[in-house]
Amino acid sequence: MKTPRTAFRFAVISLLAALSGPPARAETQVLWALSGGGEGNDKIRGMAAAPDGGLFITGEISGATDLGDITLESAGQLDIVVAKLSAKGEPVWAVRAGGDKIDRGYGVSPAPDGGCYVTGHFQSGTIRFGEHELINAGDYDGFLARFDAGGACLWAKRFGGAAYDYGHGVATDSAGCAVMAGTLAGAGTLEDSAVGDAKGRNALLAKFAPDGKTVWVTVATGAGISGHNVAIGPDDAAYLCGFVRGPTRFGGEPAKDFPVQEAFVARHTSGGGFEWARHLGGESNGLATSVAVDAEGRVYAAGMFQGEVSMGKTRFKSLGEHDVWIAGFSDLGDPLWLRRIGGPGIDYGLGLTPMRNGGCALTGEIAESADLGGKTVASAGARDAFVAVFSPAGDFAAASPLGGKDNDLSYAIAATLDGALNLAGAFRNETTLGRHSLKSGGGNDLFVCRLLP
Repeated sequence: MKTPRTAFRFAVISLLAALSGPPARAETQVLWALSGGGEGNDKIRGMAAAPDGGLFITGEISGATDLGDITLESAGQLDIVVAKLSAKGEPVWAVRAGGDKIDRGYGVSPAPDGGCYVTGHFQSGTIRFGEHELINAGDYDGFLARFDAGGACLWAKRFGGAAYDYGHGVATDSAGCAVMAGTLAGAGTLEDSAVGDAKGRNALLAKFAPDGKTVWVTVATGAGISGHNVAIGPDDAAYLCGFVRGPTRFGGEPAKDFPVQEAFVARHTSGGGFEWARHLGGESNGLATSVAVDAEGRVYAAGMFQGEVSMGKTRFKSLGEHDVWIAGFSDLGDPLWLRRIGGPGIDYGLGLTPMRNGGCALTGEIAESADLGGKTVASAGARDAFVAVFSPAGDFAAASPLGGKDNDLSYAIAATLDGALNLAGAFRNETTLGRHSLKSGGGNDLFVCRLLP
């Protein structure tokens, strides 16, 4: 058995954020930073702000993992981890679920009682969330589970069929319902109901009441389609993002053919009715990984592309193998602006969050060097995490690279009510955040940090 270690460390550190336009530079204060893990590979893939100023996180652990005074031991190759952190970054509770194979948590959002909803996928034949057992129907199946304020699982359900299915994002509406985004490869089941088209792939969007009852389910079908993430607008409309390739059908609209893979954002009413879908053009091989909606209903989406991406008259060619794109839309789907972040390496846009006063913040990864708002910044190691802030009009406000000499992967970002931004992901061996270093216990360790933009 691997020897657990005390893996959460706290520090007050400082970072410098490069600003576009005067003033040229401003200081970004990091309130706390922490790491957690063991000798295996540990990673945070999803994060959400809790109503009390804390954070919910989900991802995966391997082997023995220490989260403060809480020790978790995976049952297989990778287990799902779900945890609550206080506003000071202290672990309040942490639980795991998994079997003998690969099981991951991808998305998390707050539930009405101070708990959370979590989605992801599992390859193991059987997994348990507390007293709730889920049985796999094929390759990977998706899941949605609800935890209470103390970390106890209230209910859990699976969806999927014989192929590779997954839940990737979840958001909470004003009534406390969970809206989940995912993908079905062919036909499958959700609880006892058939869902999806057996002839292709299906982007799944489904709403569940706080007690776990299904409110509605809708799918977009195509030869190649992925439902990657979801955000809820101020009118409880649900915005789904992902990619399309080949003939694709949204709602009752006629199928449209997409010869190359393109990113999309689609709006559905609070009742699940399809309203519109917007696609980024160009020979982009694109993917929308994240979507966010601010308090005024402005929609933001981000991801990565290869080759050329376009929206309206704005076009960008990738500077390297993959570049980051970020775009703004009105609630009616009007394209407002498109921006690019990138350099000669592989650069990813992975997480978005709306800012309290409008606009959004983006996180992801850069390799080698990248143009961040007109300023070229170099990564400290193989890959660096970054955070970039944009105004509602798409003006670049600030950016900070974060990382050490190895790989730093920032998957998730969440804004809290105090105006802070929170980043989460993984790092390898050791990383540097300002003047503070974190060291892993072996492979990849998870990290979370809170900073003031």
